[in-house]
Amino acid sequence: MAKNITTPQIIKHDCQILLRIKDTLQGNADVLNWHEDLPASEWIGVSVANHRVVQLDLRAKQLTGKIPSELGKLDKLKYLDLSNNFLKGAIPAELGDLANLQVRKQRIPARGLKLSLRFFIRVV
Repeated sequence: MAKNITTPQIIKHDCQILLRIKDTLQGNADVLNWHEDLPASEWIGVSVANHRVVQLDLRAKQLTGKIPSELGKLDKLKYLDLSNNFLKGAIPAELGDLANLQVRKQRIPARGLKLSLRFFIRVV
């Protein structure tokens, strides 16, 4: 089986995670142009550096459902903005394992969310 040399294997791994995340989101998730035929660097809200996903900006996309725990598998993620959506439930504990994630308090709206104690302790 030939490998696609234009898409590094690491990016493919991150892309597969993002596609699973998109599948779990509800609401207006179809606005995201994430699919295998388009380079991840052109995906809405996704920024890539050194062949890895480092930023995910999904603010104000009218997304609903729960925050996907799969986000915790994006181990190079530095920035995450899910504000101004309609997400419910706890912030997944897996996000607390993202050592590179830089959290700004104004980027995590507490309205309608239960904060995971592990996550809160990890980023404060």
